[in-house]
Amino acid sequence: MEINITFRDGEWLIQPDPATVKVGESITWIVRAERSAVRRLRWTIYFDHGVPFLERPWMVIPMDPVPLNASLRLSLSTITLNTGMSSILERDSGLARRLQSLTQEGQAIPDHGGATEPITTERPGTYKYGVKLENVENGELLGDDDPTLFVV
Repeated sequence: MEINITFRDGEWLIQPDPATVKVGESITWIVRAERSAVRRLRWTIYFDHGVPFLERPWMVIPMDPVPLNASLRLSLSTITLNTGMSSILERDSGLARRLQSLTQEGQAIPDHGGATEPITTERPGTYKYGVKLENVENGELLGDDDPTLFVV
């Protein structure tokens, strides 16, 4: 399953939300920011209260006498670079029309786009997870949202 995350003008669009997947199904988060002036963005998908991806509730780190509960937290991050497409398309309407014909109807061509690696669900349950977006250059938090994932 793909979960699409779009950030534009300070607003989130996450589809689907809530998302429902079966145990054993892989999830990839697709991220995009439209009309962004920021050069580099850090996208973080994080699970703070249980993780549907780790079947083993305890993991021991070699040489560490205290076991780590790996099911409590997980963070996936990706950094995207600004392509400058929105400003290019504003200057060249012919190019804009040609590129728009290659995208889905109503979908803008993003300045930033990326994806996480697929990860396979292993534990059923209801999971509230976070999606955070930051400016890599200055650490400014641009947005944080909390969609829901159902694993059945």
